[in-house]
Amino acid sequence: RGAKIGAGSVVLQPVPPHTTAAGVPARIVGKPGSDKPSMDMDQHFNGLHHTFEYGDGI
Repeated sequence: RGAKIGAGSVVLQPVPPHTTAAGVPARIVGKPGSDKPSMDMDQHFNGLHHTFEYGDGI
């Protein structure tokens, strides 16, 4: 559930939720810093007040 597995990895054991595993055999190489990272993350873009005009990014 939400785990990421590196290409070519051989998974021999269950991978915990929201972790990254890679290698042969696969080992955990990354995990979130909290139980609910999306709730802890700063999702406000303070100081950035840019409005998009027609043609921006084209």
